[in-house]
Amino acid sequence: MNLVLGAGRLDRVLEDAERLLAGYRTDDGLRYLDYRPATDPDRLLPEDLAVTILINSQVRAAAFKSAQDLNPALDLGRLPDVALEDSSPTDRAAVAALVAQVADWPGFATSVTTKILHKKRPRLIQGVRDALHVETR
Repeated sequence: MNLVLGAGRLDRVLEDAERLLAGYRTDDGLRYLDYRPATDPDRLLPEDLAVTILINSQVRAAAFKSAQDLNPALDLGRLPDVALEDSSPTDRAAVAALVAQVADWPGFATSVTTKILHKKRPRLIQGVRDALHVETR
């Protein structure tokens, strides 16, 4: 079965949609989305870097060292556990400041930062990732 996307404007045909869907069920991106970290949701730890490997993160030793050395200064508890659209302007400013702070750490960038924070506040950060159009593959 072919699936047509585009609402008659810029149509795109996905051939063999059933195969694509079946493949998605075993894709590493799904493993990433389904993974629930065992670490404290209010702390960013070096162990939190591991899940980003599933979606082609290029984390290196510098990121591990930053997470190890700089995490005490990071207050993830100030991030609400709500969907981005349900957050206040103050909440969104806190998210932006926190993403900027971590993205500035050696070994990090916005992409790695939002991947890790997404696992800590999935509903909130998914909206940020969508808004930034951050590539997850």
